[in-house]
Amino acid sequence: MANSSLTSIKRRISSVKSTLKITSAMKVVSTAKLKTYKDKLGQGDLYLSSLNSTLAKIIANLDCSDDDNINSYAQGDKKLIILVTSSLGLCGAYNSNIFKKFASIYKNGDEIIAIGTKSASYLSYRNIEYTKDYVHLFHAFDYSVSRKLGNYIIKRFKTREFGEVVIIGTKFINSLNFKVESKTILPVTNDKEEITNIVIEPDAKTVYNKILPQYINSNLYNILLNSVVCEYASRRNAMDSATNNGEDIIEELTLNYNKARQAAITQEITEVVAGAKGK
Repeated sequence: MANSSLTSIKRRISSVKSTLKITSAMKVVSTAKLKTYKDKLGQGDLYLSSLNSTLAKIIANLDCSDDDNINSYAQGDKKLIILVTSSLGLCGAYNSNIFKKFASIYKNGDEIIAIGTKSASYLSYRNIEYTKDYVHLFHAFDYSVSRKLGNYIIKRFKTREFGEVVIIGTKFINSLNFKVESKTILPVTNDKEEITNIVIEPDAKTVYNKILPQYINSNLYNILLNSVVCEYASRRNAMDSATNNGEDIIEELTLNYNKARQAAITQEITEVVAGAKGK
């Protein structure tokens, strides 16, 4: 009976050690990728804030009914939602928090662009139709991918089917903290009151046509990059916790093994002594 108990504990220790090898390896990989993408993140928020403010000022100087004004294409309450998730699991509550945000925004009839296989699985399970062209976008992610997605969004928005284009992703705060957020890409909005009587050279239309694609692409790239950084940070934290928990389990199992082994030895000695007395 004692030998059976010892064998069972040894198997559990061996199983946990095998799991620890996986979690430790994934932690190392996630840490390396986190550093790579975090270095690319830089100080993009300040640049985007300035770009948004500049574009809003230019739009304020365009004719509201002008077809060159992207805001003039906003029609109705239907939204084009870009849902950004990971393609891999083992990253804690990263994806579930994104899905909660999506559920609070989505309405029947909204069009969805899925990025990440987890978003595709989530939408398929709920029988929600989505655009599949960008599901594997993160497999070769760089600014050119954001440019391709940006051109598609502008093209779709100009069909006058949507009142708003929203992207749902995560914003990196630090290695332990990040938050899910939704950001309106189109129409271009700004909370601050903009000056309409400003001099724009050579003219508002020309500058606007140059800046708009850059605004869309830069915002998409920044949000997608934030999401990638948050994903790897979340996975690293999850693997770190799993590794620590595994080490605690091994320590406890080792202690139980030693207790069981000592009890088995004591029982054997007692049986030998009892046998000797019987003779």
